[in-house]
Amino acid sequence: PVEDGRLTSRFPLDANINPTDARQDQNRVQFNAGLERNVGFGDWVTTFSVDHSDGHNTRGFLRDGFADDGVTHNADGFRQKVTLTDAYFDTFIATHPAEELTWTFGFDWLYGNGKQNSDNFEYGVLPNGTNAPDSHTIEIDESTQLKDKRNFYGVYSQIDWKPVERLDLIAGLRLNHTDETRTGQVIDQHADPGTPAEIGSDDRSKSRPSGVLGASYALWIDDKDRLTAFADYRNTYKPAAIDFGLEAESGILAPETAESYEGGVKSRLAEGRLALDLSVFQLDQRNLVVTQNVGGNPALINAGAARFRGAEIEALLRVVPALLWRVSYSLHDARFRDLVTEFDPGVPTQLAGNRLEMSARNMTSTGFTYGRSAGWQGSLRVDYIGSRFLNKRNTALAPAYTTWGAGFGYRLENVEFRLDGYNLNDTRPPVAESELGDAQYYRLPARRLEASVRWTFGA
Repeated sequence: PVEDGRLTSRFPLDANINPTDARQDQNRVQFNAGLERNVGFGDWVTTFSVDHSDGHNTRGFLRDGFADDGVTHNADGFRQKVTLTDAYFDTFIATHPAEELTWTFGFDWLYGNGKQNSDNFEYGVLPNGTNAPDSHTIEIDESTQLKDKRNFYGVYSQIDWKPVERLDLIAGLRLNHTDETRTGQVIDQHADPGTPAEIGSDDRSKSRPSGVLGASYALWIDDKDRLTAFADYRNTYKPAAIDFGLEAESGILAPETAESYEGGVKSRLAEGRLALDLSVFQLDQRNLVVTQNVGGNPALINAGAARFRGAEIEALLRVVPALLWRVSYSLHDARFRDLVTEFDPGVPTQLAGNRLEMSARNMTSTGFTYGRSAGWQGSLRVDYIGSRFLNKRNTALAPAYTTWGAGFGYRLENVEFRLDGYNLNDTRPPVAESELGDAQYYRLPARRLEASVRWTFGA
């Protein structure tokens, strides 16, 4: 947890305040199939995938400003079962009306059906977790159930036209449609017998077009070397993310929409041994889904409008045939453009102009990779992540950090032996927000060594 703008010293490093029987178990089965064939006037490609999973979770998280006496209720927990069924279907035909023209048209469909049942409770625990209880010994306060079914499908068409060797033009259009229904139910276990459950429901149906326009032009070509400029515009749409958490939020959030612009140059130089790429971008997103503390519990909300803009540059050099050197740098500026929220009850706060939490402005990376099809292999990578705000109010700033990893191995014709190290300098900064606890964060995982053997069947 964060207190006074920094990770609190009251919570020991790598402490675990979850119930002693905590778990995140999942069983999952998936089936994938595809079919490709020529139908005379084009190539017909169809893909189908379906998966089903059953999850059992027992977890806990500290409350904001948690007591540390180990007796006062300072944590909330839940035992939960989550059942999810997802399916994906896509079929399209790619035709070639002319040698320089490709016309693709098709249909796709995404289906989701999810359900969660949760028993929620509260408990007291020391910050070091030494007296964490078994969840089955704790009285249940409320039971919740959430069901959601969604169909998201659309028809699309795209044209890829190369009127001359140097120029490539792309235009695509898609008509999206979403149907979604959701029900939520809360049973207060402390209510009088016969008290009915609190039930809510919602449904949403939405149709909206989206599309893309893009172009690239080769400014210079010399055998294997070339310099190409590109630009594109995208208008996108997607239904809001679903949170199968411990709550039974029956309201369906508004869909996320975005407009983006991107441009830059890509080059291949030194007979293909050197690649230099530069791009700049701006993305305006509406109804961005973010986490929010609602009534002391985590929830998802639509965050008004946000703007993401920046630039990225990458260089890739093959020093010798077996040695590759990569360097990259990115400058990101992610800010709210319109978000009114309440940090204190009854006190609305406008966050326009604030940076999005956990979004670093500066990031850079460099690394070497050495290896051939057989023999010794090796790699070295260093990453730098700049400072980033931990909260939406931009009052808690996490400092920049650097981490590095390395590995080596030996590859035979069919077998490879490797030893890889991650975060070898064992730095432990906050890197992601907790999906459960308010103003709480996951640290970068500790130093880790991984030994592996890979066997490939056949030559």
